[in-house]
Amino acid sequence: VLLQLHHYSTKEDYLYHHAVSVGLLSAFLGAKLGYEKGEWLKIALAGALADCGMAKLPTSLLTKNGLYTLKEKHEMRDHPKYSYQMLKKRPGIDGSLLSAVLQHHEREDGTGYPLGVRGQKIHFYAQILAVADVYHAMISERKYRKKKSPYMVLEDLAKERFGKFNPHIVHVLVSQLTQLSVRTSVRLTNNRLGEIVFIDPMAPTRPMVQLQNGEMIYLMKNYTV
Repeated sequence: VLLQLHHYSTKEDYLYHHAVSVGLLSAFLGAKLGYEKGEWLKIALAGALADCGMAKLPTSLLTKNGLYTLKEKHEMRDHPKYSYQMLKKRPGIDGSLLSAVLQHHEREDGTGYPLGVRGQKIHFYAQILAVADVYHAMISERKYRKKKSPYMVLEDLAKERFGKFNPHIVHVLVSQLTQLSVRTSVRLTNNRLGEIVFIDPMAPTRPMVQLQNGEMIYLMKNYTV
């Protein structure tokens, strides 16, 4: 299911699919990072609720076609604060969950929002949500851009993990999702169909694929397909 999330999300219903998908991906990451069930369920809840503050934004902003103006970007960047405010007095919502919601758009190098904090000042739950959030956003079709292949997104995340995201969390996402893909069917960029038969730990986003005619293609050595 996690490998098929890009097929479910539509640009019209993106916000709703995004909430569910970030919750699922955050739970998956929490479990793979070694958290007990009670903890990764809390991380899942944080992922699902992180964007609830979008409800405080004008509908015209949420449904806009095309890129945002600078003013609109600043307005959108207030949504983690709104999410935090909506949740802080709710029963069963503790400080770690609130921190994850408030900080899920913060970045390791301090370029995130809404507070611009960096490094260890970002709660670890928020660092998990950040990776889940950006992964699903990039594999989803949006009103202002087309979706990207999960493998392309994982490759992009692996390249950008130093500076923006916690590198260990990115590594776990890349390695675990690619391992799940063994024996799944894929369509290459040249439209040929095949099945993933082997994942190289040193290049997990460039697996070995067996085509329908039996031919083997090692994508680490062939970037044209």
